[in-house]
This record gives sequence, structure tokens and C-alpha cells, in this order.
Amino acid sequence: MNKLLQPATRLLADKRISVLIILIAIAARTIQLLFYLDSFFDTTFQVIATQNLVEGHGISTAVVNPGDLSGTIYQPLVNWPPGYSLLLSPFYIASGQNYLIACFIVDLLAATAVILLCRKILKTLDTSLPVINLFTLFTSFFIYYFYYTGSTDSISIAFFLAALSGSLTAIKTNQKWAAMAVMSGGFLLLSAGLKYLFFPVVFTIPVFLFIYGWQNRLPGAKKAAFIMLAILATGIA
Repeated sequence: MNKLLQPATRLLADKRISVLIILIAIAARTIQLLFYLDSFFDTTFQVIATQNLVEGHGISTAVVNPGDLSGTIYQPLVNWPPGYSLLLSPFYIASGQNYLIACFIVDLLAATAVILLCRKILKTLDTSLPVINLFTLFTSFFIYYFYYTGSTDSISIAFFLAALSGSLTAIKTNQKWAAMAVMSGGFLLLSAGLKYLFFPVVFTIPVFLFIYGWQNRLPGAKKAAFIMLAILATGIA
């Protein structure tokens, strides 16, 4: 069995194969996102809020008073955090105010980030390159729920994974705790700014860092945890 696996292992350990697998994964995600491009769920109102934001009406939705159809009333959108509307707006402007193109670009960037960040996290955990490549190849063809419902979960997850990757790197190297805390705290705040459901989730990383630093007597980890908690508490408040 080992003799049969050795050629496959050597092939998957080739860096050129790694690049090919990453390209295949991105291509697979691109096809999926194009197929479900017009499948909107909770992003619909946030796209409308983006359009109103660009037109100078703030993050809002427009309604009309039945008693006066000539006037438009702009109501602040509070059903979701403002993150997606703010993030989408520069892409909306750059695409000539074509919301489908803008949404596709943002989703594709997030999907690509998830692929690369998962690989980086596995590498930080000393996972072998053949296993990383197999993971990338297999998961790239799995259609996650949030890819065909038009939600902002995938973008929030990308920011969360970026914070997780930075935290794991700091734990492994025991260096640059403060810089990591500021960077990861910012990523976590962006994650929470896209989805209310992520408000409690983003606190898991700094809480874990504090417990890890306390148990292992690492003042840098505890300081990083406090910095991240301060960023999150201030930003969310």
C-alpha cells in the first residue's frame, strides 16, 4: 500500500501541482458563484442600501408615503450591520454601478481568501503539503450553504479566518503579539460588521488567547487578548 501511495504523495508534494490545485479550486468557486449570481437573500436590502449610500442618502432603504407618492423617505437600514454596504460601495462605483458585477467581485475575493487562508492555517499547524493539497481539492467542489443563498457569511468567515491565521502564527512563533492583536482585532471587527450572528463568535479568539496566555504564562498573549477585546468592544458598541 505504501508503495502505491508514494507516487501520489510525491506528486501532491510538487509545488507546481500546488499552484494547479489552487487554480482549480478558484475556478470551481468562480463557476459556482456565477451560477448562483442572482440568488439573493439577506443581501438584497444591503445592495439597495449600497445604492442609496452612493447616491448620498446614507445606508438606507427608500419607501413612499401612501398619502404623498411624490416624496421618497429614506429609512436607515438596521436589520444588518453596515459592513457589507460599506464594503460593496467602492466595487459598486468601480463597476459602473452594476450591482451584480460588484457583488460577484466581492464574493470571489472572499472565496479566494478562504481557500488561501485555510491552506495557511493548515501549514501553520505543520500539516504536510500533500494533505493540504487534497483538502483544497476536495473542499473546492463542495457548495457551502452560504454560496447559494446570497448571504454575507462567506465574507465574514474570510475575515474570521484571517484573524485566526494571525493568532495561530503568533502562538507558534511567540512574537509580534501587539501587531497581531491590532491586525486580527481589525479583521474580527470587520467580520462582526457584516453579520449580527458573528457578534458572539468573534470574541472566541481573544478569550482563547487570554486563557492560553494565562495557562502558559505568556504575558504577550494576554496583552494581545486585551487589545483585541478593546477593539471589538469599542467597534461593536
